[in-house]
Formats: sequence, C-alpha cells, structure tokens
Amino acid sequence: MADAVKDLLKRGQAKDATALIDETEDKTIEASSVEYEEGEYCEIYVEYDYATDDFDKLRFLARSEDKEAREAFFEDCRKAAADGDLKDVWLANYTSPEERSIQLQTILSGIKKFKSKSKPIPYGFLKTAFEMLANLDKRQELREFFEKNSTDRDLRDRMVKWCLEHKEDDYAQEILLEGVRNGGSIQSSDELIKILRRNNETALLKEELLRRIQANLKPEFVFFSELRELLPSSEWKSVVGSFLSHTDADPGLRMKLCGELGDENRLKEIISNKGFSIICTIC
Repeated sequence: MADAVKDLLKRGQAKDATALIDETEDKTIEASSVEYEEGEYCEIYVEYDYATDDFDKLRFLARSEDKEAREAFFEDCRKAAADGDLKDVWLANYTSPEERSIQLQTILSGIKKFKSKSKPIPYGFLKTAFEMLANLDKRQELREFFEKNSTDRDLRDRMVKWCLEHKEDDYAQEILLEGVRNGGSIQSSDELIKILRRNNETALLKEELLRRIQANLKPEFVFFSELRELLPSSEWKSVVGSFLSHTDADPGLRMKLCGELGDENRLKEIISNKGFSIICTIC
C-alpha cells in the first residue's frame, strides 16, 4: 500500500493516492469486523487486526508535498482531536511553534470539555498536554494543569519526575506526601523517603517509616535500625512492643522484635513454645 501511494505521488497523482487510501481503509474496516465462524465442533470467534495509524501516516504522506493539502490535513486532525481522537501523525509531523500552540490549546480544551461532561478523558490527552507544557518550559502553566488533573496516577508520577529533574524537591515532596497518605504506591513511598532523608525532614521521615512498618511489618523490618535512631528510647520500645503484640502468627518475626527490646525471657518463651532447639544470643 505504501509503495502504491509513493508511486502515485511520483506521477503527480496525489488525489488518486488519497482516494486509494480511503477506499482501502473502508474495505479493511469491513474485513476487520468481528465474525463468528463455524468450526467442526463449535463457533469460533474471529477478530482481525486493523491499525488506523498506518492509514493516517499514508494520508499525511499523500498530502505532505502540497501546502494546501498539508494544511487541510492538519485541520482534519485538529477536528478529530477535538472529538477525542488524538492522532500520532498530527503530533509527529506538525511541529512548528504555531502548530504546537494550536495542538496544545486543542488538547487542553478537549480535556476541559470531557471533564465538564463527566466523560473519561481520552487516552493520551493528559500525557501529551503535560509533555508539551514541560517542553515549552511553561512552569506555572504546568503546575496549574497538574493541580487540575492531579487525581491521575500517571500524571502524578510524571510531575514528580519532572520536579526532581528540575531541582524542585519541595513540590515533589508535597505531591508524594499527599499520595502516600491516600494509599499511594510503595514506589511513591520509597521516593518520598529518599527526599525526606536528603532534606533532613526528621518528623515527616518518622511518620512515613512508621506508616510503612505498620502497613506491612515483615518486609519493612529493614527500616527498624533507621527508625530506632530517630525515636527516643522510650518511644522506640513502645512502638516495638505494640508490633510484638500483633505478630502471634510469626514466631521468627516475634524473635526479631524481642531482640530489638532485649527481652530474653519472652524470646526463650517463643523458642520453647515452638520447639526450637537453638541457642539464641541477643546482641
């Protein structure tokens, strides 16, 4: 198909190339519809592959040599984007400052329109708008855009990454802290802990380490030595004692906690109850 389009363009038959693309796509869509075929024992579900991006690339190719046709295709893509169909070929091939400005405003208006109608924002809109604002270094507009759409997890991750790359640790910390307090991912928590350590935010670091340990004690035992240094001795023992009272089902973990408390009697009791024939030394 691509070879046929290129051949027609060499002959100066751009309109014929466009007609060929449209006709072929129509037939492809028809052939790509879902079907049920009769097998020997049952009906078989069949779905054919159809990639609209390939036809969009050919359409741009057919119009790229003619200024008016190129501009007309830009407008076709803009209208499609306004309706929720963000074409890669539009973003990849129209890159002048003026074209980028129109693309950005179209995407931002689309996001606003879909949100006002309580409809899902089409795939790629948030990501593309974010990347455009970041590439244009529109920092204030980028923040405003993020704050209007901050419930999107992927956008939050992108904003944190951007903040760290641009030495805006305070804003990254604010985003991550809000996220982990609302059930954010372990990856977000790990990134927050790194920032809090780097900025010597002791109070917030204690809060997050405790939250991680309380959420899942066993794998987060690695934070114990760090938390021990951050808490007064009496508070540390109270915290460990509280964890110990909730770990009846895991003797190995209870033994570690007894070691943290220096509680030899309870440690011996755990060993005795579980029939462990070991010698335990508390360091």
